[in-house]
Amino acid sequence: MFALAGCDSISYLDPSGPGKTHTIGGPCPIPYRVLDIPVPNSSARIYVNAFDVGPLREPPALFVVVSDSRVFISHLVYTDAPQQKHTHEVSFPDGKRIQLTGRDGQSVSGELVTVSDGAGGTKAAMFKFALPVKFALPDGQWESFTVSFPTIYVDGQRMAIGSVSFKPGRVTVYINC
Repeated sequence: MFALAGCDSISYLDPSGPGKTHTIGGPCPIPYRVLDIPVPNSSARIYVNAFDVGPLREPPALFVVVSDSRVFISHLVYTDAPQQKHTHEVSFPDGKRIQLTGRDGQSVSGELVTVSDGAGGTKAAMFKFALPVKFALPDGQWESFTVSFPTIYVDGQRMAIGSVSFKPGRVTVYINC
């Protein structure tokens, strides 16, 4: 007996900004890109990513997770923040307002919503912004956009994320799930 593997081309949003961008996940269910920003003098990291409506089967969403553990897609799909190793203090002294600017120059602003506040240090601090505009293009590619973030403090360290740009990306995966 043998299994036949297929291949498919998967779209994703590729973030760029401060920190390092890398691929997380594999072909099952989907790979995705995340911006990983280390917090100086802390074991915590800030993870930023966005998904179009397709992969999560819900409105497009932007996620910001502060954690000292690796973040997997299952945490984001089910808004189940990962377990943390240590307690981390997270705050937004100027509020959680973000601004999203499309490649055509039009802007939309809104607020990050707390999904998990990391209470007691058991869960990571996780924030979500449901994008109020549709970013899917007719051919299935994703439109480029930039998100301007407010200042965030993690463990007393001021983190000015600034702007993170998202552009369309594709990867071919060999599916044998």
